[in-house]
Amino acid sequence: MSYNDDSYEPPYANIVFDLSPKGKKDALRRGDTVGDTETYVLEPDDADYQRVFDFQIATLSSDDRVVGVQLEIGRKRSLNISPSEAEFVDYFTPEDVEVSSWPLPTLETTYGDREPLDEYLTVSELLDYEAVLEENLKEQVLNAVNELAKVRAEWRSWVDGPGLEDARVLASIGEKALESAVTLQLKNLGTLRSELGKLRESIEAVESVGSSDDDRALLMGLVEPFILIVDDVRERVGRERNRLAQVSEATAWVIASGSSRLRKALQTGTLPQALGAYRDERLALERPGWTWWDREKNPVKPIINPSEADLDALIDARKLDPDANLGYMPDEGLVVTSRFLERPIYRETVTWESDDASYDEEPF
Repeated sequence: MSYNDDSYEPPYANIVFDLSPKGKKDALRRGDTVGDTETYVLEPDDADYQRVFDFQIATLSSDDRVVGVQLEIGRKRSLNISPSEAEFVDYFTPEDVEVSSWPLPTLETTYGDREPLDEYLTVSELLDYEAVLEENLKEQVLNAVNELAKVRAEWRSWVDGPGLEDARVLASIGEKALESAVTLQLKNLGTLRSELGKLRESIEAVESVGSSDDDRALLMGLVEPFILIVDDVRERVGRERNRLAQVSEATAWVIASGSSRLRKALQTGTLPQALGAYRDERLALERPGWTWWDREKNPVKPIINPSEADLDALIDARKLDPDANLGYMPDEGLVVTSRFLERPIYRETVTWESDDASYDEEPF
């Protein structure tokens, strides 16, 4: 294989290690000046190059090309059984159901910081040192097997009991979500149908006589992804129900009070596409003087020392909306903010001028 000379970089292997004060003195004794961290760089024709690949290494890249590896000598090793117990996954409303999952417990090796060396070792000696650490790790794994067996026994018991029951509840919630979505004629339900089928099959496999750890692990692996799928469909169902409720409310209002334009929209079945016009018309009729409020474009600041007229405007607004408030809008002046048809609105109170005698200081 040939490479462009401008882009080719020969492969290499870095061996990185730290030295303690005693190790740096040892380097001086051997005739080398060193720092806290040293690196040996090996090329493919070096004697110990291939040995580097026997250990846990990281790849090194340059210009989107993997050009080397790096081995860190003397990293602290620790063994953990993970996960060691069932974990809370999600909380469903309105069912108020807590669902937990417990993936198959496994032994995990964690590599921590490098331990400084007290000796200044050659490449071959460093690799021998690392090999001893790996052998010690293997001994730790053998010693941890009994503990892992105990945890897996607890895991089997939990999956066959509470875990299986949680999965059944989750499947029931998924079926209800699917039924609601079908009733509302929502599209793109293939993923929910497919995953619900997988979950049901997995539940049956764990329920059957002779179920294996693979069956249990598969069931636990399906729980969290299925929750995300169900949540997505439930959100879509909620939005569609809200939209239909708005159309129903708009229809009733148009029949009673709508303009000729909106009545024609209702007659032609295009009212769902004309809800903006419906809201504008209803706002003008029921809350004259009020305007839709874009909070991002027109942020409102709190005020101090409002005038009596402003307070009167707030009192009037709170007769219709107890949560109405006073504020200062840079482009409009003092305003009362409120909500109408689940959207923010505002109206000016009185025009404020900087020399207005009704204020003893700035209103914000």
